[in-house]
Amino acid sequence: MLVTNQLIAAAVEKSFPDGASAFKLGPIDLELQGGTSLAVVGPNGSGKSTLFQILTGNLNATAGKVMLSGHLISESRKSIGYLPQHNLLPLWATPDELCRYSAGMLASSPGAANNALAYWDCLEFSHRPIGMLSSGMRKRVGLAIATLHNPRLLVLDEPFEALDLGHIAALRQEIQRRSAAGDITIFATHIASFAAELGTAGYFVHNGTGTLIPWPESKSAREEFLEQKFAGVAPPPSAFLHAGAAP
Repeated sequence: MLVTNQLIAAAVEKSFPDGASAFKLGPIDLELQGGTSLAVVGPNGSGKSTLFQILTGNLNATAGKVMLSGHLISESRKSIGYLPQHNLLPLWATPDELCRYSAGMLASSPGAANNALAYWDCLEFSHRPIGMLSSGMRKRVGLAIATLHNPRLLVLDEPFEALDLGHIAALRQEIQRRSAAGDITIFATHIASFAAELGTAGYFVHNGTGTLIPWPESKSAREEFLEQKFAGVAPPPSAFLHAGAAP
């Protein structure tokens, strides 16, 4: 039976028992259909990156399972693209080498590496070692690797960090294209306007618990809702840092 593009996380949990710093994620239940762009928001340390590691098969859950189009996530690696928040690329390798290696591992077409490097504006420095590149350049290389095989599931952890305005526009365009094409994109961001504009649904993570959140029709209403939701768990300070500087 043909299963359309669909991501299901069923009763997913992950425990890190370590005394006072013990942390537990879940249980998480998610069901995303093709065309979904899920904006994941929540305070620092809430469990977003842990969730992303499990959804991409890079971290085994303590309980539960993740399925992509009817297959266990461990059997679907070639259908997944992933950009971790801390993109630890080997400093001695070049963008060209990394993308070509990735394309070979993913059985992508011969031109996939070059196409990705071109889209993310990496050709000018594609033969320079990663160690010589700025953080924004490295982010674009990571995006090229994550997207070169046009994955059915793309997971992006804080993808807008370090990008300039032109490359933010390229990322916004790619997320919107994927949604129109029926692919699934999950992205974490602390920028309410990006979540409100690009997300077709919203997911809030706090203290290891995740919930789908209401998604108003208008972008402005979504943005206002997200800011209020975030302020409820991480309110701004009640006083100025330097009292004498208050207006």
